[in-house]
Amino acid sequence: MSNTNTKKLLQGYLKYNVDEKLLDFVAENAPTVLFSSMEHICRKAGVSEVAFCAFLAAFGTDSFQAFKDVLRGVLYQESKEQGVAKRSISSIVEELVDGEIRNLSTLARSMDYEQLDRLTREILQAGEVLVLGSSGAAPYALYLTRMLNLLGIKAISPGANESILSFLSSHDRSVPVIAFGIARYSKQAVLQLRSLRQRGYRIVSFTDRHDSPYVDLSDYYFFMPLNCFDFLDSYTAGMTLINALLSNIGLQDEQKLITQLRARDASLEGMDWLF
Repeated sequence: MSNTNTKKLLQGYLKYNVDEKLLDFVAENAPTVLFSSMEHICRKAGVSEVAFCAFLAAFGTDSFQAFKDVLRGVLYQESKEQGVAKRSISSIVEELVDGEIRNLSTLARSMDYEQLDRLTREILQAGEVLVLGSSGAAPYALYLTRMLNLLGIKAISPGANESILSFLSSHDRSVPVIAFGIARYSKQAVLQLRSLRQRGYRIVSFTDRHDSPYVDLSDYYFFMPLNCFDFLDSYTAGMTLINALLSNIGLQDEQKLITQLRARDASLEGMDWLF
C-alpha cells in the first residue's frame, strides 16, 4: 500500500497542522505503530513525548490507544479501497516476532529483582495465595494457580460466578492476593480489588501500565510490557515474568520441588496417555 495514500487518509482526521516529518514517519511505519509503545515510537522517530502528545492531540485523540484506533481505521479503509489484504503473512510474522523481542527486552530492563524475591518470600511464608484475573488477564491467573499448586503452594482462584468477598470470609488477611489486570480493565475487578484493599488484604499486582488502576490498589506491582500486533493480546513477557517467579520459588527448596514433581508423576501413572 502507498505510504502517500496512508498519509493522505490520516490528514483527513487532522484538526490542525502537525509536524510533517512525524506524520511521514507514522504513515510509513503504520503497521508497526499499531503495536508499539509510545516510548518506542518516540525513540525511533527522534521526538520527545511532549511533541508526540501534541501530535496525538492534533487528531482529536487524548491517548496513544485512541490514536491507534484512528490509524487502524485508516489502514482498513486503505486496504478496502485497494481490494487487497492489509498485510502479508510474512510481514505479520516478522512484526509479531519483533514486537515480542521488544517486550522481552523491556521486561529485562525493568525487572525489579528485589521485589521478585520479596514476593517469593511472602508466598512461601503464607503457604497459600489468592490469585485473581479476569477477561484478558485470566490466562495468567490460571497458569500461576496451576503451577503454584504443583510447587506445593495452595493457590486458589475463585470461580467466575463466585463472590470474592464471600470466598474470603473463610480466609484471614495473612493470605496474599496476587491480581492480574490488563487493559481494558474490568470495572468489577477493580472494585473488588478496592474492597479487598479497604479490608486490609495485602495485594501484589501484575499489570501492563504504570498508570493502571491496579497500581494504586497494590502494596507493590510488577510491570508487564504487552505491546501487541493490531487487535491481538501478547502474553510472552507476562508469562516469562511468572516463570521467573515460579523458578525462584522452586529453587528455594529444591528437595521439596523434586518431591512434588515425583508425586505429580506418580499420580499420572496408569492414566491413558498417548505418549
